[in-house]
Amino acid sequence: MLISVVLLLATGCMQNRERVIDNPAFDNSNTDVLQISKIALTDTATVLYVDAYSRPGYWIRIASDAVLKGAGDRAYKLLGSRDFELDTKVFMPQSGNVPFVLFFEPVDKSEKNVDFIEGDNQGDFRIGNIRLYPVKQPATTIRCALKGEVIDRPQSSRLILLKEGEDARTAKVTYIPIRDGKFEYTLYSEHEEAYELIFYEEHLNSAWRPISFIVVQGEINFTLHPDNEWENNTVAGGVLNREFQTMKKEIKDKIDSSYDSLNTEQESLMEKSKYYTAEATVLMKQIDALKMDNPERESLVQQYLKLCDAGKNLTPEAKKLEEEDRAIQREKVAMDLTYAKENPTIVGYSLLMSNVRIAIEQTKSDVAPMLEIYHSIYRDKYPNHPYSALIESYVNAASVKVGNPYIDVTATDADGNEVKLSDLITGKVALIHLWASWCGPCIRHGRTMMPIYEMYKDRGFTVVGISREQNKESMIATVQKEKYPWINLLELNDRHSIWTKYGIGNAGGGDFLVDDKGVLLAVNTTPEDVESILKNLLQ
Repeated sequence: MLISVVLLLATGCMQNRERVIDNPAFDNSNTDVLQISKIALTDTATVLYVDAYSRPGYWIRIASDAVLKGAGDRAYKLLGSRDFELDTKVFMPQSGNVPFVLFFEPVDKSEKNVDFIEGDNQGDFRIGNIRLYPVKQPATTIRCALKGEVIDRPQSSRLILLKEGEDARTAKVTYIPIRDGKFEYTLYSEHEEAYELIFYEEHLNSAWRPISFIVVQGEINFTLHPDNEWENNTVAGGVLNREFQTMKKEIKDKIDSSYDSLNTEQESLMEKSKYYTAEATVLMKQIDALKMDNPERESLVQQYLKLCDAGKNLTPEAKKLEEEDRAIQREKVAMDLTYAKENPTIVGYSLLMSNVRIAIEQTKSDVAPMLEIYHSIYRDKYPNHPYSALIESYVNAASVKVGNPYIDVTATDADGNEVKLSDLITGKVALIHLWASWCGPCIRHGRTMMPIYEMYKDRGFTVVGISREQNKESMIATVQKEKYPWINLLELNDRHSIWTKYGIGNAGGGDFLVDDKGVLLAVNTTPEDVESILKNLLQ
């Protein structure tokens, strides 16, 4: 009865609210499930308007003893909720979205920031340093209003906004709610550059089609359709976006025509079970039958990768089609580079940058033709554009090879202090262990490294882990659970571009063995190979 009275008073006083903060800024969160769209501060309550997002049929729960913590760890209790039953499993509808309201005790007028803390248990929701005041928008060169309509997508309630090429698992992403089939967001930027929108539920299912655009001064309008009608999507706003969309369509149409017959032949071989060799088929079935956290699964994956390296995973007919596929990809790269050379706009630059990134991080192909275009056209034309710094980073990453010096980087410890890698490994044989709490193979590599570390740590060997995360709590929890015995640093939201500098920007992690003079002994190595090298090196 008391809670009902409090909620009634809080709701009634909303007409006399002291101040309202729309889309309040915050510093960090251990979840992408909760999004606070508004905070209303009144004399009787602190009211949080919240959206929960997850897969349809999944559930979330919020504890009734959740608090807001202010200065000096002062706690403001949760008084009640509206449209959400506390301490109970609340299941997601088809939209994957449940909006609700939380009522807390009124915060002191002196509070500038608060933390939302559901509890002290691992996995409890935490959102840190929520601003209780409107954040002044940056005085940027470009103010771009994104406005869109989403058609016939009842399952879509949220969009992810990223710079093109960023990884939503690690970058500090922006989430844009979709309400009644509409969305709006104002994007501030210093530069015209490529961004993309991704439907949240598609990203959850690891299969998405990004909607690309160039951020420009003014307004961009989107019309977005269901996945099976994605070719009907439209992006309109400014000369650059008209060029961008036309360019993408022209190149795609040419490549699609090349793929038509190839896809038909591939499907035919698959149906006849003549695409993969018998040995590869057996391994794939064994892998699929095991759960992701099963140690045996990783061993089987390594066996399959060795089979691929030896060229024994595909039949001769499949190898022929794979070569045709590579030829089409080379054809696409050639078309991209021709466009970038003949159209030295931001559209051409974004295309060039994308090809450099893919060549360095994925295909490991020749970047010399791309760099020739960069040096002859774009470097001097756009000296201060972020693409120029990115390309220089990608070029440097190409030097991460056995026999070359390692790349020194800076990361932070759990307390937020910046630490140089060289300060930890100079004069030692060291394994630079790049990993992430969400990367199963990375964690399994860490487990396998522990006995090797214990065996050689007193002979001049060390390990430094750097974890790629969106919040430090995930790293801390994993380190505690796995009991990693070495120093672990944090790369938060790709702040220092460490993965890009090591040429693995699209990966969860990688391991790099360095000798006591700072020369790389092994790149993207396995624990087994590390142990073999250490046996000979540290007798």
